[in-house]
Amino acid sequence: MSDAIPRPEQVKIDLNDRDKRHLIFPYDPEDRGRPDAPKSGKYLLRGAVCWPMSVSPMIGGGFYGFALLAGMHVSSGRIHIFEEQRFATVEHVYEPSGMIERQGVASFFGRVFDTYIEVRYFCHQGLDTVRKYRRQVKETRMVAEPGPQFKRREWPEDFDPIQAVHEAIETRRLFYRRDGDAFKALQTLQARPDALGPEILALACVLRGLRRYRKRDV
Repeated sequence: MSDAIPRPEQVKIDLNDRDKRHLIFPYDPEDRGRPDAPKSGKYLLRGAVCWPMSVSPMIGGGFYGFALLAGMHVSSGRIHIFEEQRFATVEHVYEPSGMIERQGVASFFGRVFDTYIEVRYFCHQGLDTVRKYRRQVKETRMVAEPGPQFKRREWPEDFDPIQAVHEAIETRRLFYRRDGDAFKALQTLQARPDALGPEILALACVLRGLRRYRKRDV
């Protein structure tokens, strides 16, 4: 786990397998004494979104969602969280002066596509919620074509999102930045094992979504 996971210098589509991306990082993790940093190589990239929800006052309260982009290193199976953003709206919220007061998630989708050429995201919430925000994303002018694609996945009754995240961390399969909101949520989770907020749900969503690819591709 590193303080800041760097963005790749280059991203190339694998012409033999367009489901994958070749990420080139400007360093060798072993040379820098950071063996947990992402290595250059072939990755399966997927995003996850937890749309805005009411958060318990016990873990800070508020009404917000969380979006992330994860990359699974095909050779090792390690999953790195490359991008993340907390949000409350699809479009930006502006102050009267015209300055951005709160970033909307639309800018996240644009940044991910520009950097990683990726548009696929897992989500899990109720069908009405997913349809509502999918429509807002489609209608906003802040998101250029081709735009994000959202795949809603049901979870089996015995799936425990908190346990899934803990297991991925304990087995050193999940890596994330220490200066981000996901890390803060995980710290809270250690103190309060029932602290289930948007960050943990988004992490669990991408872990569950990538799970099916591990058996087939890695």
